[in-house]
Amino acid sequence: MLGDFVDGATVRKFFHTSELTGEGSALSSGAIRVYKDGGTTELSAGITLTADFDGRTGLNLVEIDTTQTGYDAGSDYAIILTVGTVGGVSVAPKWIDEFSIENRNVKANVTQIEGADPTDTIRDAVRLVAFALTTGTVTTDGGNSATSFETDLSQTADNYWTDAFLLLTSGVMAGQVKRVTAYNGTTKIITVSGGFTGTPADGVTFTIINR
Repeated sequence: MLGDFVDGATVRKFFHTSELTGEGSALSSGAIRVYKDGGTTELSAGITLTADFDGRTGLNLVEIDTTQTGYDAGSDYAIILTVGTVGGVSVAPKWIDEFSIENRNVKANVTQIEGADPTDTIRDAVRLVAFALTTGTVTTDGGNSATSFETDLSQTADNYWTDAFLLLTSGVMAGQVKRVTAYNGTTKIITVSGGFTGTPADGVTFTIINR
């Protein structure tokens, strides 16, 4: 699979065509179609096929503009060469590759985020792709505040979580996200940019994203 793309991205795929001898051969009269979620409806809008890319015989490039109608988040897509001629010989339908649109990665349900208008949608505000998720809990400390608070995180290296995002997952501020600006590996105190709308209460859970 090519990967999981954000909605509206341009998907690019190179593929090779050759004769039976194995030598590269130009693709002519080729047509690329995309099938959604195993259905039979052919998507053709926004698809560009460049045969003999950069003048290299047999090297072909497919580009798919997913802003076109039919490409939706939460779906899988198959790229198929439906017809074509290689070295003067008609070729049977050929599977090229597959991709998905926002159908694999875990995304935070963000309601507020630093620097964004709270009325914006998450897609307009920010896209958070969770390459790694770590959970933790706010612990009791008299110095806890909206920007800095003690946690039960186990990492001992200072600034281990710097530049990750911290998402509150329980309590009255659940859904708020802030960027981590500092972490003390000894005290387990984490500091965030801008501050939440209040001090996270003892026992509030959180998830750290994009470490």
